[in-house]
This record gives sequence, structure tokens and C-alpha cells, in this order.
Amino acid sequence: MTMIILIRSALLAVLIIGAGLASASAGEGKEDKEARQRLAVSEHEAAEIAAAEGVTEILEIKVKRGQWKIEGTNEDGRKVEILIDGDSGEVVKFETY
Repeated sequence: MTMIILIRSALLAVLIIGAGLASASAGEGKEDKEARQRLAVSEHEAAEIAAAEGVTEILEIKVKRGQWKIEGTNEDGRKVEILIDGDSGEVVKFETY
């Protein structure tokens, strides 16, 4: 039973992150697309890292100075901001508001 709950939770997280990525990517400019392509860590990988850190819904994801900046919420509904190094995938900053 516990395994089923874990699998359902993981699938739900993937669906929420996917929906967040689709809405966060809409309206990005040419420069932003080019910056995203230069990074070793893809947008999807950055979203997976954020999910592993407890982000359950991504509200915005963008590239800023070689880092992925992800704003979202955690399972308690609190706002979260996470910066992920675009080359190493290391979490540089994690704040909960």
C-alpha cells in the first residue's frame, strides 16, 4: 500500500512540474532560449532537482546569470525560491517564504 502511495505521489509531482514548465516557458524571448541551450543542466533536469528538494509546483522557471531560478510552492503551500547552477546542477540557494 505504501509503495502505491509513493508511486502516485511521484506521478502527481511529475504532472504538476510538467504543467508548471509549460506555463513558465510560454513567452520566453530569443536570448532566454539561447541561454537555456548553453547550460549543461536542462530545464527538465532543473525541475527534477527542484522536486527532489521539495518543490511541488513550479510557478516560474528562468535562466539568470548561468543559474536556473525556480519559484514555486512546497507541499505546505509556502512559496519557495531555488537557484540551481546551470553547469553542475548544484543547489546554490534555497529559501522558503
